[in-house]
Amino acid sequence: MLTPNFSVQPFKLNDYNNLPVSVTYKFNEEEAKEKMYPNFFKVGQKFPMSQELTWADKEGDLNIAVNYGQDASGSSLLLAGLPDTIAQYTVGKGKRKNAGVDGGSKTKLTVRVRNGIHQIPELEGVSMTESWTEIEKIAIKVTKPPAPKPAEAPKDDKAKTDGDKDAKADAPADGAEAKPEEKKDGDDKAPAEAAPAQEAPKEPEHVTEQKYEEKVRQRSREYTVPFTTVCHAIPPDQRKLLGTIEAELWAADSVILDAKAARNDLEAYAYQMKGELEPYGSYEHNIPADLKEPYLAELQKTIDWIYDDGKDATLQELKDKDASLRKTGEPVRARAKFRGGIAEWIELWTKIKTTKIEPRLAERKEEDGKPFQSEEQQSTIAAKVGLLDAWFEEINKALEAPKDQDVAYTLEGVERKIELTRAEVQAVFDAPPPKPKEEKKPEPPKDAAAAENKEAAGADAAPADGQPAGGDAEMKDEAKAADDGAASPDQQQKPADGGDVEMDAGTKAEAPADGQAPQ
Repeated sequence: MLTPNFSVQPFKLNDYNNLPVSVTYKFNEEEAKEKMYPNFFKVGQKFPMSQELTWADKEGDLNIAVNYGQDASGSSLLLAGLPDTIAQYTVGKGKRKNAGVDGGSKTKLTVRVRNGIHQIPELEGVSMTESWTEIEKIAIKVTKPPAPKPAEAPKDDKAKTDGDKDAKADAPADGAEAKPEEKKDGDDKAPAEAAPAQEAPKEPEHVTEQKYEEKVRQRSREYTVPFTTVCHAIPPDQRKLLGTIEAELWAADSVILDAKAARNDLEAYAYQMKGELEPYGSYEHNIPADLKEPYLAELQKTIDWIYDDGKDATLQELKDKDASLRKTGEPVRARAKFRGGIAEWIELWTKIKTTKIEPRLAERKEEDGKPFQSEEQQSTIAAKVGLLDAWFEEINKALEAPKDQDVAYTLEGVERKIELTRAEVQAVFDAPPPKPKEEKKPEPPKDAAAAENKEAAGADAAPADGQPAGGDAEMKDEAKAADDGAASPDQQQKPADGGDVEMDAGTKAEAPADGQAPQ
């Protein structure tokens, strides 16, 4: 952590263009020469930045190339073999739309090049600006003179009006023929007297001439000129050639690097196996006695070969040596690895049982004290745990064999087995307890049901204990009853209408025995 007294002198970072950029162009015209604009983007300028080139009286139709600049001696500033040209463009020709105006129109061509954030210059856009002079007529507002007053009508207008009304009344109707009037005495003087008065001549209307003011306007319009990219960065053919050269160089380097790596691996394996098989080594007891001495001699021979003839050995020779040593050494390493690591996995499984499985099985519900799992779930968990325990017992028996013999188990297989069992047990714990099964009442057979119904009907018809049936009831001696002067309740009953009722002997009900009330 920095202390409060720690401070840094203020500084400022600026983007810095480290390569100059030039622009070369040539118009497609007769006697046109290729020209270059050097240091279009100078060294040390900021980027990203856009700059423009303009030409007067040009409409387009040119070729542009953006290049990296050169030093004072004319040499390229790039690595040898890399082209200086960044991109080439073909610019189309713009179209004038106001060339027919008086005086014609003028054009200006603008090319905009941008040095982007990756410090790669490219053509951003091309535009043509057309300008022309336009004379605009503006109408001048003219004040109209006041209108003349109308002349006063003569005094005999009323007589004239009355004469007109009489003439209209005497006029024939539409479509009727006019009949000549008969002249009367004294009518010769009438036309002279009825002649209309002459109207005063009208003055001619004053016509105003519209005048205009002329103003000179400068108009301009900008058009986008299309362009196409001929080549960007390295041309395709040259890029393909460079890619082929790069692949060949990489293949040649890979042969050297792969051989070097194989030599180092072979050396490390030989030294490791030699040290582990010597007395007090980890693999001392995991190799058969008849293979130990020959294998140690082969390891030493390989080590000597690496420092002698193996310096210039090919990759295939090194791979063959390595495969020969591993054919005998890998089984030895596998035996030592399994015997040295199996105890940790057995301890891990014991820890899982005591901390994860058994506490869950011992949990009880607060309301009834029963376990959270059903009997079926508990038996499933016990079966899975017992299966893995039995498998570990088989491994322990296999470990009783000599250490130089192979074991049919691997640590990877043990790990997979433990993970699988733990996942299966966890799935049983997470599963909801099954719902209790509802006991279905067995349906009685049809014959038995009929027999039960019959017995129930007979029980309903049977009299109470100590009471005889209605048809078999003993009749008391009527004569004895008459002598006693007392009548039975049935004999004392009378109908509602007061008539005599004839009683049948079978319908009489005797008094119930044992003081029971009659039903």
